[in-house]
Amino acid sequence: MPTVEVNGARLWYDEAGSGPAVLLLHGGLGDSGLWEPVVPLLAERFRVIRTDLRFFGRSAGPAAPWSWPDDVVGVLDELGVERAAVAGLSLGGRLALDVAVGHPEIQEFWKRVGAAKTKSEMEVVVQSALGASGFMEFARFDHGGVVHKGESGDYAKVFRFVIGNPLIMREMVKHVPDAGSYAPVTILIDERRDGVHISYDRMASFLTPYQNEAALKVAKDLDAKVEALLASAAA
Repeated sequence: MPTVEVNGARLWYDEAGSGPAVLLLHGGLGDSGLWEPVVPLLAERFRVIRTDLRFFGRSAGPAAPWSWPDDVVGVLDELGVERAAVAGLSLGGRLALDVAVGHPEIQEFWKRVGAAKTKSEMEVVVQSALGASGFMEFARFDHGGVVHKGESGDYAKVFRFVIGNPLIMREMVKHVPDAGSYAPVTILIDERRDGVHISYDRMASFLTPYQNEAALKVAKDLDAKVEALLASAAA
């Protein structure tokens, strides 16, 4: 049984196929076995990697300080994977989003931006904070913890993520100053009885009334990147 040691845990994984790497993350009600039907199809074109998350399936680990996103990145590091598409189901989808987006210490990030003397120095600071998706997380709100406070049992999870790229915002604001009130963008992940819903309001829809083609082009490119990220996370 192949395993890797990551952050004090022994995490199971397997691989199939060759080509660009694709990591599949399971949901909270099972393990990587749920991907069995799709692995042969994906393996025809990709290096398909599965891993059981800590405390699931064939993985085990101590309940010491840890996080699933760190574990996932650790598995990829142990396998020598520098870049991978990450797809997930339910819990796995949220983790896929976490892994793809940068998570700088936000106060330190703004201090470094403020200390930059030139545009080039500022760009280096921003680029170092971005994840593989080209975005960073600015804030996260646990809406479910407020909406369902006082309810018994395991309540539905609702998270609002505020993500973006200051360099993309800068390009839009050059043409439409009001674009600064719409960036960074908001993503809502909402567990409901019929499944997990992901909501995102397209930047292009906000900027269309300004009738500025240059800003709209940047906005459409931004929307395409966000939607590609969400499509991967919601696989």
